[in-house]
Amino acid sequence: MNRIFRKIFSFACMAAAISGTLVSCDNDNNLEFDEQTITLTLLPAGSFTAVAPIENPSASDWKLFSGAGYLFVFDFKTNTCAIQVENLKVDNSTTPLSFTLTNLPQSTEKDVNVRGVDTYGPYAFEGPDSRTHLVKNIRLFCLRDANRHFDDENVAVPTFFLSFDLDDTQVKVVPYNEIYFGTTTSTNLSNTSNVESAKTAKYLVTFNMLKYNNGQYSFNPDNRTVDITILNPKFIPSMPDMIKQITFPGIPFTLDENGFTLESSALLPVINTRPFSDFPISDLSAEIVYEKSMNLEFDCLSTNPKVGSWNVKVDATPFVINN
Repeated sequence: MNRIFRKIFSFACMAAAISGTLVSCDNDNNLEFDEQTITLTLLPAGSFTAVAPIENPSASDWKLFSGAGYLFVFDFKTNTCAIQVENLKVDNSTTPLSFTLTNLPQSTEKDVNVRGVDTYGPYAFEGPDSRTHLVKNIRLFCLRDANRHFDDENVAVPTFFLSFDLDDTQVKVVPYNEIYFGTTTSTNLSNTSNVESAKTAKYLVTFNMLKYNNGQYSFNPDNRTVDITILNPKFIPSMPDMIKQITFPGIPFTLDENGFTLESSALLPVINTRPFSDFPISDLSAEIVYEKSMNLEFDCLSTNPKVGSWNVKVDATPFVINN
């Protein structure tokens, strides 16, 4: 599998391939296809791994590890999927595991842009420790919409989620960057009848455990924070149109079996790397449910009379909103 660890796969190419349009993809792309199969690959630097005991885990039980390498092969003739895993780490004491799961039935999803596997298994394999390991409850969610780019560069951000039980441990594989498409409802706290609603925006959630410095990646499992970047923000009517992106930095998160909880009592948004004091954010909370939704709420209580005080609620999903 050395050949596949070169780039995160291209979703624009993939969508064209699935639709039957033959496109010329660069040889370095982690995408291969013929008339019957599509092969996707994901770099170890593209995701992290969260693990906890299967039975009744608390928030403190969740451990984070740097990502493994993955190869997903969708066969449309047999309607099956294969998942190859390289160097999966689930604790600090044992050798990382590599294994391949084959002939997984592709799931029937509500959205035609989703390919995956839904709660399948068990599969057994022998590890480097000469033990037989059991994989079950396999869930793969892979969203192939070519419109899933965040900014004007039109760079598609891959959206996927993989989970399974490995022996007595539940494993969640999560990308470092996730895009959500949402609508906002903003209520003026000085005049609650003044409600601004249905403003569409894109939200990029970036997990901060992975850093890249001087050509090297470093992973810090204790830096459990995310940045939320909003494209074309307009969650308050007085926000200038010239603001194209705004970031809420360093929001702490906790994990559970379904996803993440984000909470911050106060923060200053960042615009072009500079804190922006006109829009102070307080009482921020969010629930991210794996593969399904992000619900975000916060207050903006500004001393600037032109801004005012607002409560903002966001309902968002990984799926593109058709305006």
